[in-house]
Amino acid sequence: MPDNFRLLLLRHGKSSWDSSAKNDFDRPLDDRGHKDAARVGQYISRECPPELIISSPALRARQTCLAVCEQLNRNENTVRWQDDLYLASLNVLVSTLDSAMQKSKSLLLIGHNPGFDDLLEYLSGNELPLTDSGKLMTTAALAVVEIPAGIVSLAEKCGQLKRLVRPADLR
Repeated sequence: MPDNFRLLLLRHGKSSWDSSAKNDFDRPLDDRGHKDAARVGQYISRECPPELIISSPALRARQTCLAVCEQLNRNENTVRWQDDLYLASLNVLVSTLDSAMQKSKSLLLIGHNPGFDDLLEYLSGNELPLTDSGKLMTTAALAVVEIPAGIVSLAEKCGQLKRLVRPADLR
């Protein structure tokens, strides 16, 4: 029996609003964002290293991705930087995931909200753990979703959220 597909959904770390960035795309991580990205990268390296990494090229997502790659001992040249992941809609995310499922058994997808909340809600057939303030994918949160082997095209509620790890859980 083939293995299930494992999706690692990682929202970028906390970004800085105090930077000299000219636009949203170029906002960098702040100090906490860098620390949380490295911490989550250690967790991914230890618990669930992916075969494939696809990331938004926005600076805060790129910096998060590079911190994770460092923990995985992977070169940034192994990352697929995908322009349309910047503030991607649910349709773009599902299409990206559909394509990746044909090429690998596990994917780390790094990007942004609100699309990541939407994707997790779309895929998960089980209840999702919100924070006390009602948030799902906080900055640098990692969701691990299993999708049954043999699924040709993603359908609503086809997966199961196995873990949702937030940086505060790793401190």
